[in-house]
Amino acid sequence: MAGRLKNINRALVTEAVRSFAASLAPGARVLDVGAGSGHYRPLFAGRDYLAVDRGYEQQDRRGLSLVADIGAIPLADGTVDHALCMEVLEHLRDPLPVLREIRRVVRPGGDVLVSTPLCLGEHMQPYDFQRYTRYALDAMFVEAGFVVLSIRPRGGFFTLLAYLLARVPDELLRQRRGVVRHFKPLLRLLTTYSLTPLFLGLDRLDRRQEFTLGFVCRLRRP
Repeated sequence: MAGRLKNINRALVTEAVRSFAASLAPGARVLDVGAGSGHYRPLFAGRDYLAVDRGYEQQDRRGLSLVADIGAIPLADGTVDHALCMEVLEHLRDPLPVLREIRRVVRPGGDVLVSTPLCLGEHMQPYDFQRYTRYALDAMFVEAGFVVLSIRPRGGFFTLLAYLLARVPDELLRQRRGVVRHFKPLLRLLTTYSLTPLFLGLDRLDRRQEFTLGFVCRLRRP
């Protein structure tokens, strides 16, 4: 629970992947595109999980099944049942070729899970290029040849506020030394562990969810 409160965004993305994995048939072949270190592998127990990435951003490539450019995945057409691409599109100058490549390797009728941030700070600098609204995502997925099953916000305004509050200790005391750093646990208690759960509980009041951490999208190759 403490870890979830400290990084709400990561927790929500992981929950989406866990739910997606649970919906897949045992033995299904699943490709994780832009997989980093392949850290979602444990969620796909009983499935044939393949992780592909360039391997530039992490020292240890042992979690990867394929070390390759995700714009040219070294698999034949339609050879995986499903795919996921989590928090990757914002790091691509042009995501369309990658989305089309995912469509190529997924069999007809296969589902694809995609997530991308909206109201989130820069990360993995300097390879953080853009943010997408739900409307931009819908248009891009259709252009890439997918059927869009759903585009769901990762929480609304109050979840976003809870995420920002949870970061207060890190941002306020970043690189502070001496006696000041000893206030971080107290600040964490006041913001991350006290106010954050309160605002998460209020999120059900936000019906429109126009302010959101990002989107989780489910697609299908027709």
